[in-house]
Amino acid sequence: MTGKIKKIVLSGAASVGKTSLVNQYVRQRFLDKYPSIIGVRIDRKEMHIRDFVLDMIIWDLASESSQKNIPQAYLIKAEGVIYVVDISDPSTFVQMEDDIAFLKAKLLDIPILIVANKSDKVNEDEIQGIIAGMPIRPDFIASAKNSLNIREIFDRLGELMLN
Repeated sequence: MTGKIKKIVLSGAASVGKTSLVNQYVRQRFLDKYPSIIGVRIDRKEMHIRDFVLDMIIWDLASESSQKNIPQAYLIKAEGVIYVVDISDPSTFVQMEDDIAFLKAKLLDIPILIVANKSDKVNEDEIQGIIAGMPIRPDFIASAKNSLNIREIFDRLGELMLN
């Protein structure tokens, strides 16, 4: 098997569950409360895709009002992005279009997955209506609390980074 190191960045508004997604993926653990991140928190997880061993270096970025406020050094050499919103909080969708456009302009030709987290906080019947009202359709509906689609998100990003 061939090994590759890949840097990924988790970004999005405050309190959308970025740290919860990382903790669920890396440690299979969910906590109800997390201290706010100042700057960046870096984790590592090995994954196997096809004939590759990917060493995922996961940068969990502190929340900013806009992606334009993120220190640009945090984005250097990123090869994938997971942009997270809280499906139960429409205020987290407000910057979504501008943020994604900014990330696409800064990080040319890298995969960006949009994840609507905290699906455990809304009724399943409401999800399609909420998605219809979002400026950009998410790639995944997730719940870090219930571990819904967590592995699938990171697996998909790994696949996209290898293509």
